[in-house]
Amino acid sequence: SLTKDEAISIFENAEIDTFDLLNEAYTVRKHYYGKKVKLNMILNAKSGICAEDCGYCGQSVKMKEKQRYALVEQDQIKEGAQVATENQIGTYCIVMSGRGPSNREVDHICETVEDIKKIHPQLKICACLGLTKEEQAKKLKAAGVDRYNHNLNTSERYHDEVVTTHTYEDRVNTVEMMKDNNISPCSGVICGMG
Repeated sequence: SLTKDEAISIFENAEIDTFDLLNEAYTVRKHYYGKKVKLNMILNAKSGICAEDCGYCGQSVKMKEKQRYALVEQDQIKEGAQVATENQIGTYCIVMSGRGPSNREVDHICETVEDIKKIHPQLKICACLGLTKEEQAKKLKAAGVDRYNHNLNTSERYHDEVVTTHTYEDRVNTVEMMKDNNISPCSGVICGMG
């Protein structure tokens, strides 16, 4: 296993070819998991309503043509969970556009997740709602949210080149907050961006 500093040094080393690195990562993954994959399903529960200027995001305020709709009804989210279960999907992710959810939106999601967990207790629930507050994280955990997707997207030094409406620290804080509330973080970067 690698320490955090060792892992970072790999990405900072200009001599290492990205494709060679990905190939080696695949070798390790195959050793531990074989050819098995875990399937996830995403429901875009709120679309195109975002004031953030993330240069890489299709739902950004910068994008002119995008599908826009407010938070969908609970029944639509529950129907997605049913489809996920019928198709042997392991994790169902509820995604919303925007900087972060309102308390009303969190309550809407939490009520829905509680209902889903009663019917499909084996289904893992992932939420991707943006920057959250501590109390919202606690509510999500209590409702049964298992994972929280919140990508860092790029390095701290390059962050301000692609987004100006929130900080790198805002993103890190959200990931840390989820960990502190015993929600498994799902976070990554866009390779090659910065």
